[in-house]
Amino acid sequence: MHGYKVDHRYFSFNLSLPANLSGLRGEPYLICKADLETLAARIITGYAGRTVKHTLVKLRDTPHFQYVCGNQAPYLQYLETYGIDVGFGAEHSRENFERLLSANEKYLEGAYSSNYIICEQVNTKTGVIAVILDGVHRASILLAQGIREVPVAFIFEKNPLPPLAQLDRYLHDYRDDFPEWYTPLEIKGRVIHERTYPGFKERPEFLFNKERGKSKWDFIIAKNLPDLKGKTVCDLGCNAGLYSIYMSQLGAQKVDGYDRAENVVQPTNEHLPRQNVVQQAYFVKNLFSLAGEQNLARISYIECDIATLDFSALKYDFFFSCCVLYHFGAKFEECIQKISANIPEVFLQTNLGHRGPALAALTGIEYHRDLLQKYGYAVKIDAPAGYNYPVIYGNKSL
Repeated sequence: MHGYKVDHRYFSFNLSLPANLSGLRGEPYLICKADLETLAARIITGYAGRTVKHTLVKLRDTPHFQYVCGNQAPYLQYLETYGIDVGFGAEHSRENFERLLSANEKYLEGAYSSNYIICEQVNTKTGVIAVILDGVHRASILLAQGIREVPVAFIFEKNPLPPLAQLDRYLHDYRDDFPEWYTPLEIKGRVIHERTYPGFKERPEFLFNKERGKSKWDFIIAKNLPDLKGKTVCDLGCNAGLYSIYMSQLGAQKVDGYDRAENVVQPTNEHLPRQNVVQQAYFVKNLFSLAGEQNLARISYIECDIATLDFSALKYDFFFSCCVLYHFGAKFEECIQKISANIPEVFLQTNLGHRGPALAALTGIEYHRDLLQKYGYAVKIDAPAGYNYPVIYGNKSL
């Protein structure tokens, strides 16, 4: 099954209704992932006096789809037979369809980010089916391209939606597009559990064991941060972007999170899934927005290969990075040297549980302390006994 590649950075939860559906303004709707193969369209099949008779047919059986596949006659006959009742001469014509085909405009991009295929649910004798209200032409083009799963807008006439219904739908539809969840999340009681290499099975204990996610933030990170109000922040290796959001909540003026796209391999674990971590971060950001979180416009996520990043070009008030830089071996010191030229405050977290002499040497607290002091930082360390994730804070003004 081929899915439409959603860009979560620009994912819109707004719906632009076309003029022919203006009577639905104010009706509740949800943006949902839908399988184009299951969608139906209302096709006019005749008249009963002045009443138009419709038949529900699968998208693949419409004259619109046949036109895209090269059999133009059924669509042209359809326009000719039913005229204005199918929009012939108004919005639909051979010329307009050809213009749509030749434009090669991508679905839901740019100025058309809220121009969804619009559907409604219809009860039939065989069950509930999804019927396209607007967008049969676009849906036919996508299906002919081999695309099946796309986000569409479902209209629910006069049915109030439960609170946070869009949050629940978006979470359900896209969470499993990201096989790895290194950071567990809890949003309004909705939970995404940790799952990562090698088994990628949910491990609920990480929601509470002070090693990842909010439990780690509450246990050791938040209390060791400086005042972030009005500061610009670099969150290097931001992963799902959770801490970027938390730092924004603390009043940071700007937070830029940096992490990998699917073409970048983590240098000390080539088995991690090739997923776009920045897209995952924007997905999480959207979840928080749907949950009512404010100030999210302060946060941006940037795709990069940290191994090739020009650290001398980073200019921020505060540098934040959890369990990242030591993965780059001898380049660790070079990174700190370049950071120190432009960034007065540094916050690092290390992982004392790494095995292997080379990596273990770079993760040590003493190594972090000596490195920061070498490049002009006064250092504070919080290393609770028996805890593998101590933090190191460096400040040039102390």
